[in-house]
Parts: sequence; C-alpha cells; structure tokens
Amino acid sequence: MLAQCVHFGYNIGEVSCPTKYFEEASSIDFRQKRAVWAGVIGTTLRFALQRAGIAHSAIFNPEGKTLENGSEVLLRPRRPGGHAAKLIPII
Repeated sequence: MLAQCVHFGYNIGEVSCPTKYFEEASSIDFRQKRAVWAGVIGTTLRFALQRAGIAHSAIFNPEGKTLENGSEVLLRPRRPGGHAAKLIPII
C-alpha cells in the first residue's frame, strides 16, 4: 500500500505509537517471516521496475481494480503530475 501511495503522489504522514518489542511477543515463526519479506522485496522490485519504465504492474494502474461495495470517491494527489485514484470507502 505504501508503494502505491508513493507511486500515485500521495503525501505520507506518520502517527507514532510507543511500542515495546521483546522476543516473546513475536507471534510468527521464521517461515512466516520469510514469506512476509519475500512479499516486501517483490513489491519493492515491482515498484522500481514500474518507476524505471521497464515493466508495468497492475497494482500501479490508476484504472485498476477497486472494491465494489460502497460508493466511489475520487481523490486527487497532492503532487503535481500524480494520478487520481478511485477509492471506495467501506461502511
């Protein structure tokens, strides 16, 4: 989702939440962590290839899939030259 926000020109803000991490709090094993990282690396590569114009990924298509429940809302990006994106609020 963050890669799509950057691609479509949206500003990204941060809401901090104090968190304490410790080994016993981890709820996923190594195999699951490996799958998450594979997804992160795959999305990063797709983003880089899209931005370089080498390949085009459906997740960066402004006319791509949207949710079908609710009413559509057209949001304008804040960066000049960015694409408008259709978002459908879930109510």
